Amino acid sequence: MLKWLALAFVIFILYVAVDEPTSNNSTSGQAVSGTPQSAKPKPIEPKPPATPMGDWITGFYVDEFGDKTTDGYVSITATGTFSNTATANSPLTAKMFINAGSRDPWFRLYEYARNNPVKGVYSDSSLNMLNCRVKKGEMQPFTAYFNQYKGSDSFRLDKEGQANLRDAIVEETSVKISCYLIEYPTTKYRFDMDFSHFNNAMAKAEGRTTET
Repeated sequence: MLKWLALAFVIFILYVAVDEPTSNNSTSGQAVSGTPQSAKPKPIEPKPPATPMGDWITGFYVDEFGDKTTDGYVSITATGTFSNTATANSPLTAKMFINAGSRDPWFRLYEYARNNPVKGVYSDSSLNMLNCRVKKGEMQPFTAYFNQYKGSDSFRLDKEGQANLRDAIVEETSVKISCYLIEYPTTKYRFDMDFSHFNNAMAKAEGRTTET
């Protein structure tokens, strides 16, 4: 009886000794020779953000041959509405431009948001003039006169209105603009503009930054 017990004990020891290394080798083999199923990609360093420009764009004028010059400008485009005796609250596109080296704005207005800007009709430029009220933030509105010569597709501001609007632009604030044609007060224009990041845009137009 003792012989059989001893024999059974020896067989048990041999079984355990053989089974454990097999299990360990299998696990070890997976750990050593196995390849990750989904290797993590190397993190990509985030690209530094471009200099914020807000609603501004920059560009260069072209010469009589259509070639780009070194004369830069910044511009901003806004949508609004216009009304007259034939329509009410129709789409309006308003664009403001400032030449590099200057801080004085000038405007073009596009009725029905089309491609043709409003042009001066009368030889007497006072008849083409817009009386505009400009509200800067929570401040009291100020008056700016938009002047236009016959055949011109742009509006220039009177001296005082230009100075007040220039301050708002340089301060990078927002304005609300409401205008009417002095000769025909039923012709009205209404739009808003946000001048945020003007100084960044002008620095680019004037070549004072490496931003492309």
